[in-house]
Amino acid sequence: MESEPRRVIDSMMRLYEVMAGKPMPEAVRAEAAETARREQRVILLLKPYATFETPPRHVYSEKDAVGLTHWTGRQMPW
Repeated sequence: MESEPRRVIDSMMRLYEVMAGKPMPEAVRAEAAETARREQRVILLLKPYATFETPPRHVYSEKDAVGLTHWTGRQMPW
């Protein structure tokens, strides 16, 4: 877990850029910093070991939702 403010704000700025599809002006950084502080944002560093493919289960009517379950199809290496 990373909670150093500069790194959290840098991460939020990168996220804003991905969401906007363009670079964010530096003026947005103050708002990102305030959001990070107010929401007590942190960065979680995760290292997945695999991806799991789950075949879809379809619901065509209300009866299909009764007892609906999902299962893991196969594990694919990360």
